[in-house]
Amino acid sequence: MVRRGAAVIVTTGLGSALAAKAATTTIPLVFVGADNPVQFGLVASLNRPGGNATGLNLLTSELTAKRLELVRQLLPRTAMVAIVIQPEQSGSRAAIGRRAECVSRRGTANFGPERQQRNDFDNAFASLVQHGADALLVTNDAFLFNRRDQVVALAARNAVPTIYDRRE
Repeated sequence: MVRRGAAVIVTTGLGSALAAKAATTTIPLVFVGADNPVQFGLVASLNRPGGNATGLNLLTSELTAKRLELVRQLLPRTAMVAIVIQPEQSGSRAAIGRRAECVSRRGTANFGPERQQRNDFDNAFASLVQHGADALLVTNDAFLFNRRDQVVALAARNAVPTIYDRRE
């Protein structure tokens, strides 16, 4: 896109936004859904992004805290909430840390399995059931969204109450 002289680059998610920002400082970059763009260096600040990047922050980390709060209200005896996240996603390590912090702040005793291998959902669900997960939070991630039918089916088959970042 840079070599072809694109007029603007539009991305979804943090990984593609970071790649576009690394590729050019002159072509305008508009990102959608990049969680915490200030922390990851996409923009200088939310109110004055500066540089060639601007976009939409979906406040995913903050909403994760609210979703965990909902789980605790709906399932007050919940001891462990498992969080499925794609480990290869840019920023996932920081996201896992923020989510773990949210879980511990909300009185949940344990932080469940957060790693998800590419096509190994069966083993991931078996692991979270084996570890005693009382509920599951599925993160807003293109990889997981594209496999939502499989995730929904496994959650139902394993009788694990699940909350999703998306309605679709």
